[in-house]
Amino acid sequence: LFKDVQTGGMGYARWQKHDHFVYLEGIFIDFSANSFAPFFGQSVESSLRFGEFGAGIERGIKLMSRDARLSAYGGVRYTRLKARVAGDFLNAESVDRWIDPALGILLEVAVADRFSIITKIDAAGFGISKNHYYSALGVLEYRVTKRVTLAGGYRWASAHYASADGLGFVLDGRGPMAGLRYVISAYAE
Repeated sequence: LFKDVQTGGMGYARWQKHDHFVYLEGIFIDFSANSFAPFFGQSVESSLRFGEFGAGIERGIKLMSRDARLSAYGGVRYTRLKARVAGDFLNAESVDRWIDPALGILLEVAVADRFSIITKIDAAGFGISKNHYYSALGVLEYRVTKRVTLAGGYRWASAHYASADGLGFVLDGRGPMAGLRYVISAYAE
């Protein structure tokens, strides 16, 4: 039943004052469930971890007569990629680490009294370190209380990597996601 399931986790913290904010985000994705045997019975497994820190600005806008918030942000992303090739022909493991610039936008639209739709698009690398990362997500949030929100949605990510020794590959991840948001602030609405 769970043969090709990718496991992963995401954490996000944001400190905001008026329209300005700083954020910290971390993501882990394990691609070992998607191991494959491209040649001579070899299997390839990988895991991707990154941490991102940055700042942004948020503005309240109207979108089709609905209240919305648009955020633009930028920062730096530290990435750690671990890859392993195993089998009868070859056994090798590699760990690469690097820092890239990251940019993104986030749009949150209130669609009903307690419901919001959030879309987020971001990218990192831009070829500066021979790596590119793109992701997008769509989430429906339900506000349970002033501080607690439940969310469900879908995330897509594509990472194109080239190691220092010239090995290049693409990791694609996509699937449903669920989340819980807790607001720690004296200014919770």
